[in-house]
Amino acid sequence: MSEEIEVYGNEAIAITRPPEMVLAEAQKAAKALTTVLKGKKKPVIINGEQYLEFEDWQTVGKFYGITVKVLNTNFIQYGDVRGFEARAVVLTRDGQEISAAEAMCLNDEDKWSTRTKHEWKDNKRVKTGEEPVPLFQLRSMAQTRACAKALRNVLAWVVVLAGYKAMPAEEITGHEFSEREKKTATVQPLQPKTNGNGEGKPPDELANPNQLKAVNTLLTKLNIKDDWKRHARVTEIIGSKDVIPSLNDLTHSQASTVIDCLQKQINDSKDQ
Repeated sequence: MSEEIEVYGNEAIAITRPPEMVLAEAQKAAKALTTVLKGKKKPVIINGEQYLEFEDWQTVGKFYGITVKVLNTNFIQYGDVRGFEARAVVLTRDGQEISAAEAMCLNDEDKWSTRTKHEWKDNKRVKTGEEPVPLFQLRSMAQTRACAKALRNVLAWVVVLAGYKAMPAEEITGHEFSEREKKTATVQPLQPKTNGNGEGKPPDELANPNQLKAVNTLLTKLNIKDDWKRHARVTEIIGSKDVIPSLNDLTHSQASTVIDCLQKQINDSKDQ
């Protein structure tokens, strides 16, 4: 039994398959995707919304028999800013290109400009400064972003149907905090320490392993298991402007403040 498909006017775009069938297939894919994402140990969640990483987009692509490949990657420079631009295409089983996207990764981004440099001194891991992020990492991220974006172009509707955000996680800057979260933040920024004479103290050494373990344990007790949420909560406590990229970057005094604040939150919840 064949079904007639009615085409309106002379439009180039026309329905070629019954919408009900397309949606039924998409709902099956969305359900399977939800099962996969719920099993992720470290999902990317910001403001209560989950974002898909490149490997998640690849999973959806497998449902539809499509894959993605990088066509080219070029070094680019704008004044003092440099990095890479990549182009990727999505292919069907028979090699037909159905989507393409370009993306960049430049060293003027917060996460991709510098990273913390550490050294071991007196059996302690201390921060000794900053160092540029290696160019090969910028190249790799440009490729990852291009691939994720190319897949997003054809699969975003399925992802949204499953209840997830359509922006690839690799494009998130880390500053996506809602106005509500900003207004309800109650922890005040830490004030610069002085030595009693109004003079600044030497730079604080990094948190020790026991402190980092305590911070992670307390966050887990508060059921804050997502990395972004953990970093966001700690950033809020220490009063930093930007989300810290790693808990290992906490100083000794910052870690102490975080531990005290989290422990107080746990104690207050017990008293309620």
